Amino acid sequence: METKPYPQYKESGIQWIGKIPEEWSSHKIKDYLEFDIGGTPPTSHEEYFEGDNVWISIEDLTTNKTIDIKNSKKKISDEAIKKSNVKLIKKGSLLFSFKLTVGETAFAGCDLYTNEAIAAFKQNKNISLNYLKYLLKVGFENNAFENIYGAKIFNSELIKFAKIIKPSFIEQEQIAKYLDNKTTKIQKTITKNKQLITLLKEKRTTLINQTVTKGLNPDVPMKESGIEWIGQIPEHWKLSRLKFNISKKAQYGANKEPEKNDEKLDVRYIRITDIDDNGFLKDSKVYLSKEDAKEFLLNENDILFARSGATVGKAYLHKNNLEKCCFAGYLIRYVPSKTLNSKFLLYFTLSKCYWSWIHYVSTQATIENVSADKYNELILPIPPLIEQENINEYLDNQTKNIDKTIEKVEKNIELLEEYKESLIHHVVTGKIDVRGVEL
Repeated sequence: METKPYPQYKESGIQWIGKIPEEWSSHKIKDYLEFDIGGTPPTSHEEYFEGDNVWISIEDLTTNKTIDIKNSKKKISDEAIKKSNVKLIKKGSLLFSFKLTVGETAFAGCDLYTNEAIAAFKQNKNISLNYLKYLLKVGFENNAFENIYGAKIFNSELIKFAKIIKPSFIEQEQIAKYLDNKTTKIQKTITKNKQLITLLKEKRTTLINQTVTKGLNPDVPMKESGIEWIGQIPEHWKLSRLKFNISKKAQYGANKEPEKNDEKLDVRYIRITDIDDNGFLKDSKVYLSKEDAKEFLLNENDILFARSGATVGKAYLHKNNLEKCCFAGYLIRYVPSKTLNSKFLLYFTLSKCYWSWIHYVSTQATIENVSADKYNELILPIPPLIEQENINEYLDNQTKNIDKTIEKVEKNIELLEEYKESLIHHVVTGKIDVRGVEL
């Protein structure tokens, strides 16, 4: 019953929607809906942003992810309201982001204000805002103007003349009720899957931390390391600074702008943003000319450390199975000596104790930064080389199994998200008839 179509259809006149049920109609937004667009007080007046009035930005919509939004990261003063073009948005209005990030929605959980990237649709008797919140997620960006970079651009006029489809008000409410019920269930499953991923990642980090600081033998005699974030280590292990376990001086990367491969440049340029949380490279690729890259070519088992910004502390172990690579200026190259296995060092950078150290040293300055001088002082628990290799083999097997499970759960989340989007599209455009469906 839930997947049956309507008895008869007609052309909607809207290309991205196609046919709609016979009784439905299509209209411009201005025919039935009123909306306000907010504004931003002059940023030169810092005191304008020290008030108590809720002022919603796209960031608030994307981070809060609540049905009814009642709070904002920044709040504005009464004086800012008087001196700027912000408009009061009444509680119950539907907020819709239409610049840069298009399609985020939430209901105003209280009287509030918004910036100029958000349209606030007012309540009325013709279009249910509960229904509209779903309709705005279904191809609405097709009403936008696309700039030369492919970005979707809206303005007040484009929103006014955007096309929407209109069932009866009772049917709109039934559609919204049905989708609220179904999407809530789907989202609960997605949330549980995300929680499972968090637990699996925590398990991975805990396993690595335990192994690189305590080893594989639970019965080995232990000693105090004297380092708060490392704790006890096996009695036969040594503690040593990174600078005493490298074969050449740490090297900063190239300060050059990357190139696309249009000119067939063949040296891949690795940047901080190309390294993921597990020390692997992402698919994004840019290149550097051979001349610019020659002093920064990577060799087998070189380790790169990120030294600045939100990614400070990330590390990458280079293998020669990749194309020829060089590295960028916000990365530091280390070449471990014969006393330190490169992969063991990489695993150490994935441990809790390492990140405790990163947090400590990077927060000593106003800007998060860990220079080569600081990395040089990183204290490592170092087992004998054969034990480092055994630890690597053990962690390779264990983390591989965890990563496979994470990958499966992530794929499941992806499928659930696709199903949710498909369900919303089919119901809100009348491809599925949900009239009379019991919930």
